[in-house]
Amino acid sequence: MTTVLFTIVSFGIFAGGAQEAAEVEKPELSQMEIVVGALKGPSGFAAAGMLNDNFQPGYNVNAEYILAASPLELVTKMTSGEVDAAFLPVNTAAKLYTKGLGYKLVAVSGIGSLYMLSADRAVTDWA
Repeated sequence: MTTVLFTIVSFGIFAGGAQEAAEVEKPELSQMEIVVGALKGPSGFAAAGMLNDNFQPGYNVNAEYILAASPLELVTKMTSGEVDAAFLPVNTAAKLYTKGLGYKLVAVSGIGSLYMLSADRAVTDWA
């Protein structure tokens, strides 16, 4: 008897919360164009599949891909606003990040290794 009463009361409580969800109006996203740069060489290997397939991220984002011969060429295009994102050597990406230009280091490819080399014996850590 107690089990039956408990089941009926529980059903009533849980059924009350099973109302249809109100529809949320989704905002219309405007079309966005981005330019992604990659280097001809080892630093551009991570982008090879994207370049070959002309990968498009979707969500109203169209990507254009360009190739550069040197990191300096790509950095120049980034600082002038011609390129929105780039596949760069780790040392070049780190320099851009530390200059405070608003770029973020998103990923490090190549076995996930990040190396630092210095002749200064006083350098003992990354900070």
